[in-house]
Amino acid sequence: MIFCKTTSLIILIFFNALISTETLSHVAPNRFQVNIPTVQKEIDSIWRTITDISFFDEHGYTVNLPDHSFIETLLAKSRNGSLKDQDFEKLKVLFRDEIYNPQDYAQSVYAVKTSLSLANKILNEISMMDLQWPFKFFKSYEIQLTLYGSGGSYRPDTGTIILLTNKKGGFKNYKDPINNIIHELVHIGVEDSIVQELSLSHPMKEQVIDTFIKVAFTEELPDYRVQPMGEASFSKTIHSKNDLLNYKHIISEFIAQQ
Repeated sequence: MIFCKTTSLIILIFFNALISTETLSHVAPNRFQVNIPTVQKEIDSIWRTITDISFFDEHGYTVNLPDHSFIETLLAKSRNGSLKDQDFEKLKVLFRDEIYNPQDYAQSVYAVKTSLSLANKILNEISMMDLQWPFKFFKSYEIQLTLYGSGGSYRPDTGTIILLTNKKGGFKNYKDPINNIIHELVHIGVEDSIVQELSLSHPMKEQVIDTFIKVAFTEELPDYRVQPMGEASFSKTIHSKNDLLNYKHIISEFIAQQ
């Protein structure tokens, strides 16, 4: 009797293991890691935003920065070209001593983690598209949260996605961060082969990204919105997912006709 129970238990464990293995084989592996930024990374984000404030002003971006009189002083100096190394050193002391708190990112980490299943699914779908141009992939992507900057950004050399959030776990323009994640993911994918090779302007670059996502993932991302910038007529040249297969050629022809 003991032998039968033991045998049954072994069979049950083995059967469950088979089911788990089969199930996992149909689930895309998680290629995203979300991290709370270190003190230094947030300092770098703030400083980069301050030094690029003229660019943000020119393109109509609003930026999030610590609410402090010294930050306002740095912005004024950046706009008139008088920032110095000493300003950066003072910023580091201020941020470490008075502003940074890792608990400020807790709700945002939770929100991003709930979006990772869909992010992996979409990444897998892109990799299975028969694109006739190089889309750059990374084995893993770091999602780095920040409370400062203009919205989202990316590092095409490292596969880093930077998302602007707030202490309540909200994200710029969207309730669900999946829209921001995929936007920056596509930015990384096309940066070298399309944006750089075709020398796209910033507005045209954003139009190319938005059009790709809207056409390819309208069902998965029904709330995704196209930004009001770039050549509005460009999106009219893309009619279906099949057009994305030769996306680079279509973009090149569109530019040549302008």
